Amino acid sequence: MHPELLNNSLFLKYYKQWQDDPSSIVFAPISEYFLMYDMLDAAMKVCREGLKQHPNLVSGRIVMARIHMKRGNWEEAEAELNRVLSMVPENRMARSLVIKIEELRNDEHSQERTTPAAATHARATGRDVSWDTVTMAGIFASQGHYDKARDIYRSILDHDPGNEAAQRGIAELP
Repeated sequence: MHPELLNNSLFLKYYKQWQDDPSSIVFAPISEYFLMYDMLDAAMKVCREGLKQHPNLVSGRIVMARIHMKRGNWEEAEAELNRVLSMVPENRMARSLVIKIEELRNDEHSQERTTPAAATHARATGRDVSWDTVTMAGIFASQGHYDKARDIYRSILDHDPGNEAAQRGIAELP
């Protein structure tokens, strides 16, 4: 264990409570502490076990998403955040983390964002296509903004006709 954690009275309180009752919801802050100290394996283990007991604990799902983000597992992080947003659509932390993932992905794939089809679509619609992601379309759809979701799915399919997630998403819209 990290030496600073051994001197943190709040962490030690949570950790003792968790050891006394492994089904306690204090797994979320314990995982968060481990994450702060880059103890990713410990954070993942504690969080995974806690989510088995409390699968709908929003704070636990957000910590798990942050662990996945730290590891660069974007799809797993998005899945956790989408689960949170399906339970609490207005959750600001989940929304901001979804945006953060898209920013990180954009940094990794900046050349893919500058395809001629994407540039043409941006000029035609006047929208910033960097927001045109399956995740954003899913968020709009979960909030009942089906036209916005449909526009985003179409934009994605304009420059990537084989995108299965976008095809699936647009087919599922009412």
